[in-house]
Formats: sequence, C-alpha cells, structure tokens
Amino acid sequence: MKLPGFLGVVFIGWWWAGAEAGWRQRWERLVGAVGLAAGAVVAQGLVKRAVGDGAALPLDTALAVEQQAFVDAFRTEDASIGVASFVASGPGKAEFVGR
Repeated sequence: MKLPGFLGVVFIGWWWAGAEAGWRQRWERLVGAVGLAAGAVVAQGLVKRAVGDGAALPLDTALAVEQQAFVDAFRTEDASIGVASFVASGPGKAEFVGR
C-alpha cells in the first residue's frame, strides 16, 4: 500500500469510531480499517470505480457498470479463495492475495 492510501486508511479508521470515542475504540476501528484495506483489493478497486463512475451516470447505465464490476470481481483469484474459505471455515477466515 502506498503512503497516501495508508494515510487514508488511518484517517478513516480513526474517525470511524466517532467524535466521542476513546483511544481503545479508535484503535479497534483503526485495526479494522487496516484489515479491510489488506483484503480483496481488486474487488475494492472495482467497487470504488463503479461507485465513482456510476454516480454521474443515468441509473440504467450505472446499474450496467455495477453489474460488470460484479462479474469482474468474481473472475479474480480472491473470489475463488473467498468462496472456498467460506464453505470450508465460515466467514472472515479467507486470506486474500490481491489478484
């Protein structure tokens, strides 16, 4: 992960807990944000692109962009890993490779 992305994850993790959160809650959210950022990065990129591109498009076109991103995400190695891990061990156990 490049520095700007890392700083974004830290910012999101820190503020995710809310203005009234204590250090422990902030730390837990920061760890959660880092975990998300280290996950299925290809799928996250596809979602980011679909949302960013789709927001400015007519609904029917935006839905087509979303559908294509979904198809592309399921063609990744991470999708195969995630489904196999879920079937074998339940949710939250997959170790993604970023492909």
